[in-house]
Amino acid sequence: MSVPKLIIDRRAHPDYCEQLRAYLKHTAQISHEPLSLSLGLVMHRQFLRHGDMRNIAWEEFR
Repeated sequence: MSVPKLIIDRRAHPDYCEQLRAYLKHTAQISHEPLSLSLGLVMHRQFLRHGDMRNIAWEEFR
């Protein structure tokens, strides 16, 4: 199992685990590293708009 997946499984709040797994899936399509600044900031934009970082439709941000 990869390190990012282990961190999500062992340390992330359960409310955000699926969302973080989806983020990893989308970053894997973009780069060999699980990092995308634009996708990472989507979570913050979601919070500013709705007061909650959950329920992001990642497909909108490809």
